[in-house]
Amino acid sequence: MNNIPKLIDIETHKTEKSGSLSVIQANTHLNFPIRRIYYIHSIEDNNARGFHGHKKLQQCIVATSGSVTLSLEGYGNTYSFKLDSPNKGVLVPAGYWREMNDFSKDAVLMVLASDDYKPEDYIHDKQIFNAFDAERNVISKVGYLAMHRRYEEFRLQLQQVTEDVLDEAHYIMGPRLEKFEKSFAAETGTKYCIGTGNGLDALEIILRASDIGAGDEVIVSAGGFIATILAVLRVGATPVLVESGTWGNINPDKIEAAITEKTKAILPTHLYGIPADMDAVHAVAKRHDLLVFEDACQAHGAEYKDGTCGSLSDAAAFSFYPTKNLGGFGDGGCLTTSSEKIANTARQLRSYGAAVKYHHDIVGFNSRLDEMQAALLQFLLPNLPEWNEKRRKLAALYLDQLSSIEEIALPVVDKHSVPVWHVFPIMVPAEQRDSFCKYLSEKNIGYNIHYPIAMHLQPCCSHLQYKAGDFPVAEKLADCEISLPLDPYHTTDEINFVIKAILDYFASDAVED
Repeated sequence: MNNIPKLIDIETHKTEKSGSLSVIQANTHLNFPIRRIYYIHSIEDNNARGFHGHKKLQQCIVATSGSVTLSLEGYGNTYSFKLDSPNKGVLVPAGYWREMNDFSKDAVLMVLASDDYKPEDYIHDKQIFNAFDAERNVISKVGYLAMHRRYEEFRLQLQQVTEDVLDEAHYIMGPRLEKFEKSFAAETGTKYCIGTGNGLDALEIILRASDIGAGDEVIVSAGGFIATILAVLRVGATPVLVESGTWGNINPDKIEAAITEKTKAILPTHLYGIPADMDAVHAVAKRHDLLVFEDACQAHGAEYKDGTCGSLSDAAAFSFYPTKNLGGFGDGGCLTTSSEKIANTARQLRSYGAAVKYHHDIVGFNSRLDEMQAALLQFLLPNLPEWNEKRRKLAALYLDQLSSIEEIALPVVDKHSVPVWHVFPIMVPAEQRDSFCKYLSEKNIGYNIHYPIAMHLQPCCSHLQYKAGDFPVAEKLADCEISLPLDPYHTTDEINFVIKAILDYFASDAVED
């Protein structure tokens, strides 16, 4: 949610014969619906207006004639704008005290408001407003994610996209999907993107399109989410686990010993949005003539050396689950590749095995990214670099401020990698995790645990005959990991609130209790 007032350009068309036409469209220029329009005019010299604040109302103020100075105060900041043209407007978020001065004699202001007139929304007393502002700025709760703020910022635009798709009445395998696939392929630096129903299906389709099935083995990291193993199992192949590095990504030094004559591919995961060591993985794969795939479901936009995750192998899978760095509004996924063979086969597999409708050449299934999700993702995609950069800045706060706590292990990133921090993981001693999580809950701080049971110890993997102790590094991660709040819509103050709470915990007697 953007709480900062800003000056906006208003679309203006000029002609020599008929003057000028200025247009304000709610879903283009504003971030709120227009429910009310009123005008301020005929202000006598040296008079001022305003002197109130709104708790919820949002406004856009335009000088259709003359000029005025608009002063705003809120959230600990002050702003001043000179309005003197119908080609400019000021977006005023909720929660600002406003004053208008220096009216010219011909000043006429048009005010576009987000709601009907409601007296209870006004604050007319400056002292009461200051108390409201101060109380509002006190942070007492930080959710694990702040996804609702993304919708609040783009509410009208997302609703317009939805209406457009409904009006087009083309819901499956249409132009919206084609456009997004081209855009996401360009974003990852690959030739092809094929939308799928979810990230797990994308992984399975990659394996099937690469002729991997019964009797084959695929090497995966023992650290991570179960989907990587499930994809291998679903095609009838055998997942062969190797020990992970400290933070879950595959340990390249352990791969070679796991290779057999049945091994067909290596499938590393970029866990938490931290790129795996792909050069080392490829070196092993090259020596043994193996395919390499990526589980990039947590790594939208992550970079490794001169490449982007999704382009660092024969094919990669992404998820657009709502919590991902590029998340949709339901399930969704895709695969990226520069292999024409994999791309063509993947398109058939996702749509009942048919390259041409009703001509089913191979045994496929139904897993398609629908038009609605593709359209919404297309709208959000340009924001991905900015969101990832915000994640990196917030992660840097954690890395800097928590580094002095001996009991906490912080993630380490290779100098060749640019992570996107889908998750910010830390590790605390296993015997301390429950009490620490209880403390975070008491402080109204959200958290998550990724993932509390190591994959090889999950009941669905019991037939693989792994046992506790086989992968101690991965097991330690499962026993000790805690994910801290990190979302591009979290504020610096919110992350500092979390940091202070953690510093207080490890400086107190609570650690010993």
